[in-house]
Amino acid sequence: MIEGVLRHCTDVEIDQQYTDTHGASIVGFAFAHMLGFNLLPRLKNVGSARLYRPAAGEGETWPDLAPVLSTKTIDWDLIRQQYDLRKDGDPTGSDKESQEVSMLALHLLQSALVHVNTLLPQDILSEEKWQKRLTDADRQALSPLFWTHVNPYGRFELDMHRHLALSLVPASASVPGPRTSPTAAAVPQG
Repeated sequence: MIEGVLRHCTDVEIDQQYTDTHGASIVGFAFAHMLGFNLLPRLKNVGSARLYRPAAGEGETWPDLAPVLSTKTIDWDLIRQQYDLRKDGDPTGSDKESQEVSMLALHLLQSALVHVNTLLPQDILSEEKWQKRLTDADRQALSPLFWTHVNPYGRFELDMHRHLALSLVPASASVPGPRTSPTAAAVPQG
């Protein structure tokens, strides 16, 4: 989103940028403000969203917000307990075991993402038309370390009855081999 505002290849001065729900984040609003344009997200389900109350019995404090206030209150203790995996580069948690569990969960998430990011291109590259289009340089540039399709903010719904329609092709079938530099292939090992 920011890249499009900064490098749109025209002389037009951008003063507002629309984005979908996934583009709405504290970081996005901060950068938009610093760069001098308004971030205008289209928020999915904004009509049904409700704000939690800071504490019970405070409904009259904000009468103008009554239509969007939930009857639920913010669980401040839960937020204090689970806010942030890391602080100043150090894992947070009440003890070493909870820190380790947090880091293992993060590692599992990263590993799963790399696995899916390997399966997606592998599935596409199993089609002959794509195999013929890729050059050696294209194959060398393939990496499972992309994340533009990841939504780090917003709402997540897990449906265990749905899955990615990936045809798990055998590793030997039409998948690029390991990368080797031209100089490494010419140097004898030993």
